[in-house]
Amino acid sequence: MPGFDLQLKRLRRSITISGKSQSTLTNYARCLAHMGLHLNCDLLELDDEVIQDYLHFLKRKHHTPSDSFFKYTVYGLRYLFRIFDRKESSVILPSIERPKKLPVVLSQQLNGTGMPKWQKRPKNHS
Repeated sequence: MPGFDLQLKRLRRSITISGKSQSTLTNYARCLAHMGLHLNCDLLELDDEVIQDYLHFLKRKHHTPSDSFFKYTVYGLRYLFRIFDRKESSVILPSIERPKKLPVVLSQQLNGTGMPKWQKRPKNHS
């Protein structure tokens, strides 16, 4: 894939300097490599329509609740474009909404004390 070595080198350098985790680099690199191999071209020279078609392809292909692969591809493209001074406005990358629902913390039934059933009540030492 043309140009990917340089892109990965700069991506690695920028992520390390910014203090982001190694897993961020791994996820961005994996998704961008997948995109580059699928399209067989330099990611920085992609036409806007090709990027939109690929993102549409991902949405149709991966139907997972979190859409992680899709999200990392979008975030990775944004990061790559920023590193190489490609204006993000030239490609309309979708904004990814976060769920507004609070997570359920306790999934166990409570035993009347506000504690899960598996947790013993404190002994009364009176």
